[in-house]
Amino acid sequence: MSTDVTHTGPARPAPAAYASWRPSWLQFLQPVLILRFALATTTVMVIVQVFDWPLSFVAPVLVIALLEIPTPAPTPRDFIANLGYCVVSVVAGFVFVMLLQPYLLIFVTAYCLVVFLSVYQLNKGTPLLPRVPTASPPPSPSSPATSDASSTIFA
Repeated sequence: MSTDVTHTGPARPAPAAYASWRPSWLQFLQPVLILRFALATTTVMVIVQVFDWPLSFVAPVLVIALLEIPTPAPTPRDFIANLGYCVVSVVAGFVFVMLLQPYLLIFVTAYCLVVFLSVYQLNKGTPLLPRVPTASPPPSPSSPATSDASSTIFA
C-alpha cells in the first residue's frame, strides 16, 4: 500500500480568484449595524413611552434617520447651516401655529400652499433646502482631472 495521496478534486483556485470570493469587511460589519439599528430604535421607543412624551411617534423616526446611513462628521459650516435651517423651521412653525391658526381660512390656505410647493419642489428634483457649499475632494492620482461641475465648488 502506498502512502502517496493523490488529489482527485478540482484544482485549487489561484490567489487572484480568492479576492472575488472573499467577503468584504462590510459583510462582517452588517450584523452589528443591524443590531445597533434595531436596539437603538427599540430603546428610544421604550424611553419615550415610559416618560409619556406627547411626541413619542417622532423619536423613532429621528433615530432611524440618524442611524440609517453612516455619514462623515459635519464641518463647522455644515453645523451652522443646519442650525440655521432649524431656526427657520421653528420660526415658520411659530408663525403657522401661533399667528395664523386663529384665522382658519388664511391658515388652511397658507398651509396648503406650503405643502404644495414643498411637494412640487421635491418632485421636480430640486432640494427643498439649499445645499451647504462644500468643496469636492481632490481627484485621485489614478484618475485624470475633469472640468465638470463635480470638481468645482458648489454655490
